[in-house]
Amino acid sequence: MKYVSGFIILIYTAVILLCSAPALCLEGSEYQIKAAMMINFIKFVDWPEPADQPLESLTIGIIGQDGFGDILDSVEGRVVNGKPLKLRRFKSVQDLNQCQVLFVPASESYRIHEIIKFLNAAPVLTIGETEKFTRAGGIIRFYIEENHVRFEINKTAAAQSGLKISAKLMEIARVIDSSD
Repeated sequence: MKYVSGFIILIYTAVILLCSAPALCLEGSEYQIKAAMMINFIKFVDWPEPADQPLESLTIGIIGQDGFGDILDSVEGRVVNGKPLKLRRFKSVQDLNQCQVLFVPASESYRIHEIIKFLNAAPVLTIGETEKFTRAGGIIRFYIEENHVRFEINKTAAAQSGLKISAKLMEIARVIDSSD
């Protein structure tokens, strides 16, 4: 009996320690989790470096109304992969080529095709949350499954944009191929 209670305490302690690691047990609002995931995606994506002007920073853009509120404001200036992050909110599609990461919220679902067409294979990591986002040519889509935020990656769209997504990220995503 003494060994059983010791074992239970050991298991309980291990669960507490594991769940204190943010990568293992994400807690918070849906948009806090999506924000953390977006920042982590950047760590696993390589952008092509323009020969004439290397990227000095990475800009995360958001178009339209989103659910982040001020959650993403704190990433401004944070360094990821050796580059400081910037945050810009856009209203016009014509300004979207000024970012390397673009979040397209559900509020913009009516113009997903316009956004994807405008970017036209530019090296922009597009991230959305509507059901048809990756089928329309977006690269990463958040979806909810069993009350957890999950994501899928359109590997064809990523390749067409010139982005290289790490195999580690691909392993934990649901991968689709829009060329099918």
